Amino acid sequence: MTTEGYDSFQIRAVARAAHVSPGTLYRHFPSKDLLLVACLENWLSDLFPVVHAEVVGIRGPVSRMLHVSARIALGLIERPLLADAFVRSYLLTNSTAMESDNVRARLGALFALAIGDSPGGRGELCELVTDIWMVNLPALVQRRMGLTELQDRLQRSVSAVGLTMSDQRLRNEGVRPT
Repeated sequence: MTTEGYDSFQIRAVARAAHVSPGTLYRHFPSKDLLLVACLENWLSDLFPVVHAEVVGIRGPVSRMLHVSARIALGLIERPLLADAFVRSYLLTNSTAMESDNVRARLGALFALAIGDSPGGRGELCELVTDIWMVNLPALVQRRMGLTELQDRLQRSVSAVGLTMSDQRLRNEGVRPT
């Protein structure tokens, strides 16, 4: 549906492809932005079991977090027009829209899976990583930033708040993070 980009995306075309009336879609999604944001949330939800299986063998929260970041970014980079539609819709929806909050929560859950959400304050760290990721997402999708730069920004940020200390603790215990 977004092979032509955000501007040509139409709820009527989605309704036709789904074999439902446009009115049915409009009852659930009053705008194309809300529909696209819901699709982004669904896409992130579908990534969760895949990412969970992938991070099981990766040691160290930094390595897992960077893997999750790359997995999400590459999924978006592979579909530039869809990614652009997702990002534009996310940015255009009302900031109080439940759908936008759900997208942020799904992304945060992916980072929590990677970093680990322990009583030691990792929940706040997951929120920080999520915020950094979301702030940089438009630049990534618009190709003003590459994946390497995004990864560097994330690594510098989490390093600044001490996540690499967890990796150091693992080294001290004789385990090498990957």
